[in-house]
Amino acid sequence: SAYFSRIFRKETGQTPLAYRNGR
Repeated sequence: SAYFSRIFRKETGQTPLAYRNGR
């Protein structure tokens, strides 16, 4: 979701893509 993406980018400074790839 866009909301989660904003939180993730705010915490790691990276794109949600990295999170999806890592998880």
